[in-house]
Amino acid sequence: MSAVKQADEIIVMDKGTIVEKGTHSTLMNQKGWYYETYRAQALQQKLTRNLDDLTKGDDTNG
Repeated sequence: MSAVKQADEIIVMDKGTIVEKGTHSTLMNQKGWYYETYRAQALQQKLTRNLDDLTKGDDTNG
């Protein structure tokens, strides 16, 4: 979703109906589906980076 941040307008649809529309900043301020999904993705990326950092250099083979 990071590429979407640069869009002039973001449209969020559910079952063919527009449920949210606006810029990244507007949608983040509304704290709806876009906000929740964006934050979940950011958290997942952070956890993945942290896990990678923890396992970096971990030699469990001997």
